[in-house]
Amino acid sequence: MATDSVSGFELLQDAPFVALQVDSDGTIVAWNAAAEAVFGVTSDDAVGRPIGVIVPVPGGDDAWRALLAEGRAARRVWATPREGRQVVTCDWTLRPLSGGGAVFYGQPAPLTVDTQQHVRDVLLRALLDNVEILAWVADMSGTALLFDGIGLARSGFTPEMLIGQNLLAAFGEKYPAVPEAFKGQAVRYFTREGEASYDNWAVPVRDGQGRQIAVAGVALDITESRRREEELQDKLDVIERQQRAMREMSTPIIEVWDRVICLPIVGLVDTARAADVMDNLLQAITRTRARFAILDLTGVDVVDTSTASHLLSLIRAVRLLGAEGVLTGVHPNIAQTIVTLGVDLTMLHVRATLRDALKYVLAELERR
Repeated sequence: MATDSVSGFELLQDAPFVALQVDSDGTIVAWNAAAEAVFGVTSDDAVGRPIGVIVPVPGGDDAWRALLAEGRAARRVWATPREGRQVVTCDWTLRPLSGGGAVFYGQPAPLTVDTQQHVRDVLLRALLDNVEILAWVADMSGTALLFDGIGLARSGFTPEMLIGQNLLAAFGEKYPAVPEAFKGQAVRYFTREGEASYDNWAVPVRDGQGRQIAVAGVALDITESRRREEELQDKLDVIERQQRAMREMSTPIIEVWDRVICLPIVGLVDTARAADVMDNLLQAITRTRARFAILDLTGVDVVDTSTASHLLSLIRAVRLLGAEGVLTGVHPNIAQTIVTLGVDLTMLHVRATLRDALKYVLAELERR
């Protein structure tokens, strides 16, 4: 490598275009700031490595060697993929050096309209061939111009069955959202064809002057996701039924005497369970025409203030139905919680044990 070539390349370090220097074997010996920015590779990582590795192009190292052999002013336009970034297309120009090797100048080229269209075509083809979708296009009369996509097979239709048919006449009444797209409104709707389910979009297509010239639609096959949702919902329904059965089992209502019912409560009582207790007990009072309802809290150690308030509300609700509520088995912790509520307890019937409560109730029945 000639000394003058290195010092000369230093003038290109801040150039607004890509510049890189290689020796006669194609190994990078210099790499400017623009090259770092365009290809995402630092000078330390690039220098000393083959140019075909750092700047891969169609044809690989052989393509770079062929360009190097052509001599002064040789040019190529190559697209280079970049890891995690968009492909960059550069217009490369060669300048041989007297001491051997050369400097390559690269000018990143913007995507042309043709290139952009090609990229869109490639993307559309990849989606239609690999994703479970069905795409269609219809003119403003409703005549189908295109049906494509691997999702078409599951629907039971073929392009020959649909292209040339009037979609508004065939599906307008069945899918009322479709005509809205012909009126200029983008719509989304769900359909079911046989065993297949689809999530659909229909959007207006406009020309350069903003006039609607067609309608394009995409149907995404959601059969599997819908099936999983239904299976999950079935499992949730089973869990809900099991929980409801467990709540009913955990709050058994026993008719211990004529017009006397007893509800033994065991375990933790939270707000949700207290609401179930109220609902079940009030229905039982109405059904049995009970005069007394005994709530046995022997199996409950602790309740919070919210739950204690629910229990007191339950006693008041029992009185509104013409019955009397009796609390038994109140633990000291529960008593302290009820007292902190600051409510009037004069109308609350409390007995130490279930046996005492039954004695009280039977005596009241006999007296009345």
